[in-house]
Amino acid sequence: MVADADWDLVDRAALRAELDVVARVARDLKLWVAVGGIDFAPGRSRPTNSLFVISGRGTIVGRYDERMLSRTKSLYMYKAGTRPLVFEVGGVRFGCAQGMESQYPELFAAYERDDVDCVLLSTAGNPEFPEVFTVEAAGHAAANSLWVSYAGAVGRHQPPAGVVTPNGAWTARCASADHDGMVFTEIDTSTGERARTWRRCVREGRTHVSAHR
Repeated sequence: MVADADWDLVDRAALRAELDVVARVARDLKLWVAVGGIDFAPGRSRPTNSLFVISGRGTIVGRYDERMLSRTKSLYMYKAGTRPLVFEVGGVRFGCAQGMESQYPELFAAYERDDVDCVLLSTAGNPEFPEVFTVEAAGHAAANSLWVSYAGAVGRHQPPAGVVTPNGAWTARCASADHDGMVFTEIDTSTGERARTWRRCVREGRTHVSAHR
């Protein structure tokens, strides 16, 4: 029998301590970090499944709460988030997505309208069809001229993490998902600019605009 999650069993102090450790390391290395966690707001019966954005100074500067929850999460576990999160680092605008939100193209289209350059997608994956979220991530990248970072679960038969270009191609990808891995890439914010501009014209009915503009 499935029942509501008993969040009283969770060691909230331990979770906060782990987040504090990540923040200290981010500060020491002067790195920006987006890390998953659970947010327990006072007076709220359920927590949110969240991504915490930590600056290179070790400060939490934003929190994204998963908005499009799975049936199990919605009925028994979390409260849904209500808004997107956009933040900027070094002139690059980032958006956030989580869980099964690759199933919702409107989220990625909305980030495109908000001039986001790269969406950070963090997910435990789809246990029944492991590759589906990576396929969707590549599709959203190509359809919206977005860079998409895919961070998935570690384990056999899981798709490896990586980064997709605005053309829908994987520019960097871990060798496998059997163990922890890391990839690096350089985000070019001009990539896909023409395609994004033209599609906006088409959506607005301004197809008479020169393709060279």
